[in-house]
Amino acid sequence: LLDSTGLRLNFHTGIIIGLISIGWAGHIVHVAIPISRGIVISFSTLFNSSPSYLYPFYTLSWIQYSSDMDNHNHIFRSSIGAGRAILGFDGGLKSNTISLYLTDIAHHHLALGILFVWASHVYLSLYFGFGHYFPEVNFMSSTSLSSSNNSSLHLNLSLALGGSCVITSVLAFHMYSLTPLLYLSYDYITSVALYVHHQYIASLLMMGTFAHAGIFLIRDYILSEDLVARILENKAVSISHLSWICLWLGFHTLALYIHNDTIVAFGEQEKQILIEPVFAQVIQESIFNIGFQFQGIGILQMPLGPGDFLVHHAIALGLHVTMLILLKGALDARGSKLMPDKISFSYGFACDGPGRGGTCDISAWDSF
Repeated sequence: LLDSTGLRLNFHTGIIIGLISIGWAGHIVHVAIPISRGIVISFSTLFNSSPSYLYPFYTLSWIQYSSDMDNHNHIFRSSIGAGRAILGFDGGLKSNTISLYLTDIAHHHLALGILFVWASHVYLSLYFGFGHYFPEVNFMSSTSLSSSNNSSLHLNLSLALGGSCVITSVLAFHMYSLTPLLYLSYDYITSVALYVHHQYIASLLMMGTFAHAGIFLIRDYILSEDLVARILENKAVSISHLSWICLWLGFHTLALYIHNDTIVAFGEQEKQILIEPVFAQVIQESIFNIGFQFQGIGILQMPLGPGDFLVHHAIALGLHVTMLILLKGALDARGSKLMPDKISFSYGFACDGPGRGGTCDISAWDSF
């Protein structure tokens, strides 16, 4: 997102994302939706998706594009129960496929693409009024990232990997909670495999984020009064708080597992400590429109229970401990209490024996 001329938010990035999103919406409207309604795609039917063509667009009667939606008895690749709408705003999931509506997906990508194109146009044409410099975006209490630090490739790569990590992890969750793929929720093995696949990628991206952040702090960062300096000054607070969270999750989660496993082993299952995920159930039913009234076999129709509560906290324990190790390795890359001059030994170095009281495996490379 950085431009070499003035470190301005790049206009071309937004245009590319916007046009790709609009193009994907066009593919769904002209190819995917007709196929789902049993229409054989050919050159003559390619631009025949809507009976009104562009007339509703120019007359501002956009509601016509979402009228005549598919009925609930519509079968994929069949004209039975098929409608004529191309852009929908129904929300929720189709009851028979347990997937998002194709019309909703097309509407989402079209709106997102138009928003990106419009925002890029605003940044380009009204630059002085609406454009933002990258240091201004990072502005925080009269301190910001300096230009010399913004020129670091390791910092830019670290930020890009961090953003990709979050997006990939969120995608892993939404792959089974709001799946766009037809009938995917009925295939448990594929759903779990996709989730694990994307979480593995997110984990590797997270490791790359902190690894390149550590390299940036060692090789490129010049100590000054900026945001990075404030983070380094308060690294002990961040590490200690995260450490306490890891201890809390570890003791409580593992203690519940030990207690319940022991009780079950003695044949007294009724004495287990089972905690219902009340807040998660409320969010599940309110946002994803999932309730007990649906009696299907899709993953989305299974309400969360005490087992999910324990498993999610166990996953959280692993994530927080991993985060603790990576964060401590990155923030201590320049120096620690045991070895204040660590920056002189670069990113990775071997043991130097008991001269400092034992400095094996304390380099930034070792933590990663």
